[in-house]
Amino acid sequence: MRRFLTACTVGGLCLLGTQVIAGPATADPTGIPSVPREVRVVDRGVGSISLDWDAPALNPDAVIDYEVQVKAGDSPWQSVGDGVSTATEAMLTGLDQAQSYRLRVKAVAAGSDSEWQLAGDLAFHGLAVGIDHTCAINTRGEVYCWGSNSQGQLGDGTLTARDVPTKVAGLSGVISLAAGWQNTCASTEVSVYCWGSNYGWMVNPDPAGSPNPYPLPQARPDIPASELMTMGRGIGCALASTGLSCWGGAIGFNNGYAQSRSFGSEPVDVSAGRNHACAVLADKTIQCFGLFVSGNPDFPNRGQLGSGLHEIDSAVAAAAGEFQSCTELETGSVLCWGANESGQLGDGTKTDRSAPAPVTALTSPAQLAIGDKHACALSVSGTVSCWGGNSAGQLGIGGVAESLSPAAVPGLAAVQELDAANERTCVLLDTGVVRCWGAGSVAPADIGGGDVVRTAQPPSAPAAARQTGSTSTSVDLAWDASVPDASPVTGYTVQRLVNGGWTTAATTAAGATAVTLSNLGGASSYAVRVVAGSAAGDSVASNVVNATTSGTRTTRLTVVSGGQPVTGGAVSWRTVDGRFASSQAFGLTQLGVVDLLRTPAGPGVVTLNGGRVPGGDSVTGAWSVQLGESVSIGAVVPAPPSQSARTIQVRLPNGVPVPDARVSVAGLSASATVAGFSFSAASPSFSGATDDNGRFVARGYGSGPLSASVTYDDGVLVQNVRNVPVNSGTTVVTLEEMPYLEVDAASFTANQDDAVSIPIEVAGSSRLAARGPQGARAKVTIVPPKGASQKVCRAKLSGKTNRQGRLTLTVCASKSGLYEIRSSGAVTTSSVLLKVRRGAPMPVTSASGASPAPGTAKVAWNAPIYSGGVKVKEYVVTLRLGSKKITRTVKSRSASFKRLRNASTYSATIVAVTKYGKSDPVKVEVPVA
Repeated sequence: MRRFLTACTVGGLCLLGTQVIAGPATADPTGIPSVPREVRVVDRGVGSISLDWDAPALNPDAVIDYEVQVKAGDSPWQSVGDGVSTATEAMLTGLDQAQSYRLRVKAVAAGSDSEWQLAGDLAFHGLAVGIDHTCAINTRGEVYCWGSNSQGQLGDGTLTARDVPTKVAGLSGVISLAAGWQNTCASTEVSVYCWGSNYGWMVNPDPAGSPNPYPLPQARPDIPASELMTMGRGIGCALASTGLSCWGGAIGFNNGYAQSRSFGSEPVDVSAGRNHACAVLADKTIQCFGLFVSGNPDFPNRGQLGSGLHEIDSAVAAAAGEFQSCTELETGSVLCWGANESGQLGDGTKTDRSAPAPVTALTSPAQLAIGDKHACALSVSGTVSCWGGNSAGQLGIGGVAESLSPAAVPGLAAVQELDAANERTCVLLDTGVVRCWGAGSVAPADIGGGDVVRTAQPPSAPAAARQTGSTSTSVDLAWDASVPDASPVTGYTVQRLVNGGWTTAATTAAGATAVTLSNLGGASSYAVRVVAGSAAGDSVASNVVNATTSGTRTTRLTVVSGGQPVTGGAVSWRTVDGRFASSQAFGLTQLGVVDLLRTPAGPGVVTLNGGRVPGGDSVTGAWSVQLGESVSIGAVVPAPPSQSARTIQVRLPNGVPVPDARVSVAGLSASATVAGFSFSAASPSFSGATDDNGRFVARGYGSGPLSASVTYDDGVLVQNVRNVPVNSGTTVVTLEEMPYLEVDAASFTANQDDAVSIPIEVAGSSRLAARGPQGARAKVTIVPPKGASQKVCRAKLSGKTNRQGRLTLTVCASKSGLYEIRSSGAVTTSSVLLKVRRGAPMPVTSASGASPAPGTAKVAWNAPIYSGGVKVKEYVVTLRLGSKKITRTVKSRSASFKRLRNASTYSATIVAVTKYGKSDPVKVEVPVA
């Protein structure tokens, strides 16, 4: 017969016990009972916990009492009850609902007490998932593993698979754990141990003469003890106070011995995947590293090391998988790159990406985990979302259909930790339970539990909150019911975000899972969420829903880069659900503004093609916006990477510049990608000729080593200079000494059709300085600008130098401009400027075009360098798009145009007119918004 006892402590904590009569047991000569068996938590109420246990296996008759102790958080153990009882059941009341507890029981005997037995030996607080096995740390610091064991990865000394957790032999005090490709490593406060497959020297760094696999833990003194360990396939890393150390068979890891890795900044987070790893540094940048072997299928390059990662400067966490990698930014957004054949990058596509792309509809995860072709994220509220491949059900969303964007895993709440590998995902719940789904596991769905115990908790968050309908003034909402803990759901509260705070918008009865919000504005978006209530408290809020009313309105979009407006290009938009899209593209004005016409409310994607960032580079990309949320939206295009503007100066030993030398610079690119936006340099130049001053400016994207090659052909001798390192600023390339031309003056002024004499001299080496025969008979030619007639006077455009290396050539002053001097066997100094009085003007200078408003353009310029000695009478401006053209004649140095085609680039030509003629046209492109 049972009787119930009540005993309360001074602090008000009470214990209710059940008297039982112990059955027969095996005697022990010492009379000391063994520990109570199977201490279990059997019920939890609001402020109460019930537990029971089995009598000791040895000397149960010696037991005269059981002592129950409770530990609240980090406080000391406290005994509960002050009576004497052999009850094997107890109820603890008066507990704090917000607190977590640990419970233990020991048997009291006249001779000596037993050891303490914790409630729930298999309550876990650390988790590691391999490709076909799982391991976890219990609250005693012991490691238990289950699953496949073909390579000894369970660490129990056998190669036998286990469907229940099996204790790893000889380990205690473990603080961190990592599982890889059929192998496992664990760290205590002072040592690291590894076991399982030695693929890539992951277990034994020097396996000569040693067995493989290793079914028992092997000490690894070369790996520093650490609280953060990570393992993939062929690579493992440990982040300790001394820095980051990695080991494995990947190149750069010294066979299997751990080797420290240094960066420009201290590592703060690291994650290992298949033969590669990614580390977040203290300066919030991220770097990925690892092994690629050409032609070896085990080491394919799918972009998992990333390109353009140097542009990331706000990283806070890293995650690496099979052939893909991810990082979380300070803003809460997640970027991923690498393989994407199953949508594992979460960007809504199946396109492999070497540059980071944002994961759609995912913000501020507490943890990321990546498997083979899938990935998952743990939210701060304890729920999980997964995306990518789902052939084995690894997404946990039901069925085997893949998902190209994050999808919530139903029925999960209070998740503390997340891990994934291969085609399997596991989570650790706050009850100490490990739950897994997908392939490769022979374990039950739930493993472990107990030890860290709470009283009855609030219900789980309402799942799958969603909009089910709308009008211009209302939205219909629905959600999946919350799962209660030990206290039923009493009702739901719908909350709306107003001025940065959540306010109550509606309440429902316990069983209702739908509501209509009324009196809302048209074409508007509202952030709403749902909370479940119970006697144990309110649940965590559901996912946030962007509830939208029907209708459309104009939304003004302002686009900037580096704080300056982005102009031109073609801007279009679409809603994320694909129901609506713009039918016409518009360009950005010179203020970076465009009006998006008739936009509905809700999440959308805006695409920019061929916009111009400050500096003239072209940019193409897309970003997410909330359409209809406000009448004005700001969007930011990342700043393009800095272009390398490197000057190559070619000259002779005495400093004379060498024009027309051919220069080629290696290491530059015309395009670059930053955070999903593709940039094209406005005027890339990797090769070309030096100018009259012997300079060539190389422009393009590239921060690595650059080198230049120079070729000069003077008509007699070709000189080549190869692979000159190019430094920042100016790099000087000096050619062998050779003859060069000198002209008395850089410019001449003459009347129309006059004959102008230009004295020229050959100078150069010491041999020529003596005016020997080497300086004589050198042929020199003057090339007038296009359209400069030389028939109106006695022009002498070519000739040979005398024995003193001199000659005088004559040109007709028919057109103002630059007259180029050439000579075989000699370096030309520079062109000469000829100004012709009463001649046609030279071309205008500094021409530019902009679009101040949609469908408009403004072209501006400066006056010619020389206009024949008279004022410019007028300017003729012609705007062309295909076969259509518009012409304006103006007196000022600007012209405006209206009713132009939106999102188009026009070609404008400007001609200066005086009473003596017209200048050559100057062309400029004008992007019209």
